[in-house]
Amino acid sequence: MLVDGIRVIAPGRYPEDEWSEAEVLGGFIWLWNQHAYYRQGSVESAVEVLMPIINSRNFCFFVRNQQPLGYVNWAYLSEQDEQAYAHKAKPYTYFTDRQYDAGTPVRLWMLSWFFPVGGSQIAKRLLRRHVLKNERVHFLYHKSAPGTVTTKFFTGLSGDA
Repeated sequence: MLVDGIRVIAPGRYPEDEWSEAEVLGGFIWLWNQHAYYRQGSVESAVEVLMPIINSRNFCFFVRNQQPLGYVNWAYLSEQDEQAYAHKAKPYTYFTDRQYDAGTPVRLWMLSWFFPVGGSQIAKRLLRRHVLKNERVHFLYHKSAPGTVTTKFFTGLSGDA
């Protein structure tokens, strides 16, 4: 999908849109290479984290002028898994594609928000107006006081807001 000059790849939301796992993986790895911390890791360790995200289809990859801007990924978590996620009781990849019985209440959680070369505000606007426009999205706020976990949320904008 192309919105305001930004290519939005979100296969879980727009399954009819064409996309390539190789393109997305390559773009994600390129983005990781733009960040000093992630640049230190091996390609193998990047693939170990990134492929479960890609396989889940619960991500949105943003590209402008054929250049990756960043990506987000999310999961639907039960209350028990929300607590485990908030307190880092299980590895990150455990949460990327959790499956529950139909009767289990779940909420949408943003797991990653990765924009090492800018574009975060563009992504927020596109997510709220298009990709997640009818959703309430929970996330952990990482700038809380040391030793505390703060949960926040944002809501999508229904209609033409």
